[in-house]
Amino acid sequence: MRAIHFVSGAVLTLALPAAGQAGVGENYGSRDPVACPQVEGAGPTLDEAVELFRCTNEIEASHLFLVDDVRLQIGKSRPFQDGDNYPEIDRALAVFPIRGAWTEHQCTNIKTFPGAAPASCRVFDKTNGSGICYRTTFGDWRCQMSGASANLRPGWFEPPR
Repeated sequence: MRAIHFVSGAVLTLALPAAGQAGVGENYGSRDPVACPQVEGAGPTLDEAVELFRCTNEIEASHLFLVDDVRLQIGKSRPFQDGDNYPEIDRALAVFPIRGAWTEHQCTNIKTFPGAAPASCRVFDKTNGSGICYRTTFGDWRCQMSGASANLRPGWFEPPR
């Protein structure tokens, strides 16, 4: 699964998710990225959608990106539309529109930059995001949002643990 992250409006990177990789957080003085839940049935519950959004967006690229304080709404299912071009999406299945807000932590590797510890993260409050929850062609569920306004909190913060 690939994810695109935007930092101050610029594309940062394409990266494989770090979801559920034990020990990744150690290099950042943080918790590890969350693992994706198994979702059964025709669509995710609200709680499952929150966890799917978190695990889909917690990645290690040039930094470790962690997500918390996710506030999400999930709509009724609808058919796939041409604009729903997320990686590995199964175009034959219905999708669930989502919208919401979250906090994103972009953390620096404290092993590479030891002077960054303990306050090694920039924190962005993301609002007005929208997207979908969808099933991949492999049968896994993903929830992604984009278009969010990003408000950078001033200063540096300790990573989520």
